[in-house]
This record gives sequence, structure tokens and C-alpha cells, in this order.
Amino acid sequence: MARLANRIQKSATAFSTTDSIMEEDAGATQITVNGDLEVTGAIIGGVGLIEAQDVAIADAGGLYVATDVEAALQEIADKDPVITINGEGSGTGTMTNLASTTITLTIADNIIDEANLKLDTGPTDNYILTADSSETGGMIWAQDLAGNAATASAWATGRTITLSGELAGVSPSWTGSANLAFSGTTVADNVIDEANLKLDTGPTNDYLLMAASSAGGGMKWASAAVTKTAIGIETGSGTFNTTADTATTITHSLGTANFRCIIVPTADANGYLGEYWVTKTSTNFSVYKTGTAASITFDYLLITY
Repeated sequence: MARLANRIQKSATAFSTTDSIMEEDAGATQITVNGDLEVTGAIIGGVGLIEAQDVAIADAGGLYVATDVEAALQEIADKDPVITINGEGSGTGTMTNLASTTITLTIADNIIDEANLKLDTGPTDNYILTADSSETGGMIWAQDLAGNAATASAWATGRTITLSGELAGVSPSWTGSANLAFSGTTVADNVIDEANLKLDTGPTNDYLLMAASSAGGGMKWASAAVTKTAIGIETGSGTFNTTADTATTITHSLGTANFRCIIVPTADANGYLGEYWVTKTSTNFSVYKTGTAASITFDYLLITY
């Protein structure tokens, strides 16, 4: 390893010497410099260690040595400064050991105005912001309603409505300025079926369609026996009142009290039903029993005379 062979004299500006200052010393492991050293050329050498020693560094405030600088740098590196952003956006981040940090910003309410929007063209009063994938910012100012569309009370060109299928018809020309009503006609025979009928209840096989003003569509399905015999017949079921001599009252639609009433118990009373009888009016009938049997059901048949 080369070592300093001669003393280096310090001039007013730098070290200088006229003699060779380096010579080989196989036993040396480092070069030690006590004092200021100024190098104007390259320091050329092999692989080894250049070790800093305490060297006085002059400044306006005093003298610092290398160990002071090292300690100051280490103190800075150990800091965890926090960066806080305020204003129209807010967020914080900590630079742990002076490492990089990421700050997630939150934009404050009531901040974004038209100038902040990324738009290819400026605004026009009363235009609306519309999505447009062809624009740089994905939005564009566009006209809301053209012409008199916002205030028009009728279409500029009338339209007609044409019916097809099981009904046929064509409406008059219509501009939307008023409600429209027009008639349709049945296209062909053999079209209307049971599903087309407006009835409150579904059909029962072998029942007949009968006029009934009380029904939603003015018709109802009724037993064929009513039409064939021209008498009033009603059937149904009920339950005897648990308390003896207490009525079970059932409403009928015969419109008269002149009817026969047949009561048929449909449960076993084990001999506790007793006697039973009915009273009648033009709108209902009441069924009584003398026994104590409970929850005994019955069927009834009403036939006018």
C-alpha cells in the first residue's frame, strides 16, 4: 500500500509538494490524513478502505468534525415526519425513517366547480353534462331539449294506433294533446273463450252462465238445475253453535223466506247433538240444536217453493 513519504506543506490555497509524496509500503492498510486535503486530480488506487477521520470543517458558526456530521445525519434519518395537506383536499402521510409515503386525498364538499371538470369544450348556458366515451374526460356539455320540446303541448306530427289480433281497429290521428278513445271489432268468429269472460269466479264443469247484476262482469257460473227447474236452490255448509239453543246464522240470496231447508250433520256427535231446527227470513236462516256436542259440521240445501 502506498503511504505518504514526505511532509506536505500547505500553501494559501491547497497542499503542494515538489517531491514524490507516495511510496510503496506493503504493510500499510490505509492512508491517514491529519489536516486539510485538497485534490485537483483523480485519486487512483486499488480496492481498499478510505476511512474518514475527524476533520475540522470551517463555517461561519464554528468548527465541526466528521463524527458531528455523522451524528446529525443519523438523527435526521431517525425522524418520522408527518405531511398534512389541507384546503380543497385533505390527507396525511408519515415518512417513516424518511422513506417514501403515500397520501390518500379526500376532496372537500362544495368544492368541485365547472372549471375543475376535464372537458374538451367549454360550457354553454342551460346545457347539461352528459356521458360521452369519445371525450377526453368522458363527459360533454349537451343541449337538454331541442326546439319547443320542453313546452310543447302536442306532437308536431300526428300518429295513429292500429289494433290487430283478436280485435281490429285504427285510431284517428292523435297528437297527444288529449286522451284517445276508439272502438275495436272482433276479427272473426270462434274467438271469445271462457278465459276472455269477465267473471268473479272460475267455472265449474256443467254449470251454466247466468246473468247476475251483483257479479263484477254482470255474469256468473250457476248450477244447471236452477235454469232447468226455474226454482231457487242454494247449497252450502256450516257448523252448529257449541252452546245449546244458540243459533248459527247463514246468509242466502234466494230473496224469499219461502224455501225448504234440509240440514245434514256431517260429523259424529256421539248422541249429544239433540234436536235441531231452523228459522228463516228472506236474507238468512238460523240453525239451532238442543245438545251439547261441539264443532259438529253440517251441509244444507235450500229450495224455494
